[in-house]
This record gives sequence, structure tokens and C-alpha cells, in this order.
Amino acid sequence: PLREGKGTMWEGGSRVPCIMRWPGRISAGSVSHQMAATIDILPTIASITGAALPTNPIDGVNIQSILEGDTRATPRKEYYYYYGGELIAVRKGKMKLFFPHSYRSYEGVEPGQGGYPGIYKGVLGKYGVGKSELALYDLDNDMTESKEVSEMYPDVVKTLKALGEKAREELGDRLTGTIGRGVRSIGRLDPERPPSSLEVSHQAVNKPVNIDLGEITVISEINCSFLQNQSAWIFFPTEVEFEISTDGFDYSSVKRFQHKTEISPGHEVIDFSHVFSQEKARFVKVKAKNITICPDWHPGAGGKAWLFADEIVVK
Repeated sequence: PLREGKGTMWEGGSRVPCIMRWPGRISAGSVSHQMAATIDILPTIASITGAALPTNPIDGVNIQSILEGDTRATPRKEYYYYYGGELIAVRKGKMKLFFPHSYRSYEGVEPGQGGYPGIYKGVLGKYGVGKSELALYDLDNDMTESKEVSEMYPDVVKTLKALGEKAREELGDRLTGTIGRGVRSIGRLDPERPPSSLEVSHQAVNKPVNIDLGEITVISEINCSFLQNQSAWIFFPTEVEFEISTDGFDYSSVKRFQHKTEISPGHEVIDFSHVFSQEKARFVKVKAKNITICPDWHPGAGGKAWLFADEIVVK
């Protein structure tokens, strides 16, 4: 019964089932309708194990009380629905307020088969575009988000609009061009590790993407792998070519691969590798041709295709 689906902040795109098993702590067959989110897993596990939380603020809350059957517990009272940096909606209790925005629509789309989604409606096989104005929904009585009730609850709208402004001030909002004061750089694991500690060792490690080895070097192997996940619009290249140069201007080809695109809904990785007689080179170039447009047999037929490349290895 939920509205829309993946890639939207309607309930069809954000509400998912969660099944947990914890013998002796979670009663078998129990059901909770309390609001919780995946961002709550970290503080909950930290509470269960007695681990310390990060010193920086986090967005999750501890929902251990819900897991252990406290039906009155409401550790999460509010939620911000962000998508692509845009604040789409806010929720407090059972009430959810949408801000004016556009979204991709699945209305009238038949489900696909064999791992593929259905054919999206719209231009060039893409999904259709829906538009929402400021809209309020009571999720307890209308999980389908089909009955807009903002005129019935003007005070609730006012409260949720203020909650949205609070979110923007802290986290920003691309819809309104707001830069949040609490936005910080992405956390990364051990970002300062020296090259000597890398698991992979070859002559192109830590070199610029244009693969300048820094000096003329004797090399005899080049390889690069690519990902294919057609259900996510990612295809193998149709052609890959390895070229080398001593001056960065005149390149000579050492290997060219041709690859035929076939239906394959699975997740695959292919490695294009070539071992050759020792050659002197300072610059290495890998040219990979994208299929550019999803084939006629693909659900996204006519739409743009992705090309995902992994590390370029030079030995």
C-alpha cells in the first residue's frame, strides 16, 4: 500500500521491514510500530555492548528499549527525510510534512523480472517525474500518503516547518541552498596511512590518475578491472585500450580489447590484463569506451549508462 518506491522519500522509498532475533531479550512474535532508522543501529549496539560513542555528534538514537519490548518507549520522536542532500520531508510522531519538491515516479510501472526493475515511464525510458507541494500526512491513519491534511492541522504544519528549518541550519538543504553549520567532511578510516602499508604494491600506486610514473621506467604489465551491474545501469566497456608514452604526447598502443555486451543481470567484475615485452615508458593511458546508452532490451533503454573502473595496475 506504500506510495512510490526506491529513490523517493515517500513511505514506499523509506519504510522497510526489520526482523530481529535476540533470544532471551526480544520476545518471539512481538511487533513494534515505533519509529526507528538504520542510523540508530550504531548507538543501540554501543549501548548493548557498553562501548563508547564517538565524540562527534551522531544522528542515531539508542532504541534498545524498543527491542526489549517497552511499548511506551519513544527514543526517536523526530526524523529528517534527506535525499541527495535535499530535505524532502520531516516527521514528528505520526505526522509527516513534505516540502515542495520533484521526485521520480513509479506510478503505472509494472514490476520487472530476472533481477531487472520494470520499464520506467517518461522520456528515453527514464522514470516519470512527480511534483509535490507543501503537504501533510497522518501516517497512523494514512500510511498510503494519499490524504493531504494540512488545512486540518495548521498548528502541526507550523511546528514541522520549524523543525525543517532547524534541520537546515544544522545539516543544510540543497533544495533551499542552505549550508548547514554542522556539516563536516566525511569520516574515513586511517586516511593518513603511508604508501608502504598498502596491501597492493605496483609502480602506479599513488600516481596521478593520468598515470605519470615520474620518470622513464621499464614496464611489462598493465591491467584494469571494471564492474558490471546491469540492474543499476552499470555496463562493462565495449572496448579497452592500453597505451604508453615516454613524453606524454606521443602514445603507442600495446593492447586493445573488444567486449560484447550481453544480457547479464548479475554483479560481475572483469579484469583486462596484458603482459608484454619490457618497454620503456613514463606515461600510461587506459582508454575505455562506455556503451553510452542502455540497450533496447534493458529497462532503461535509451537512457545513459554508467562505466565503473577500478584501480589501474602497472608492473
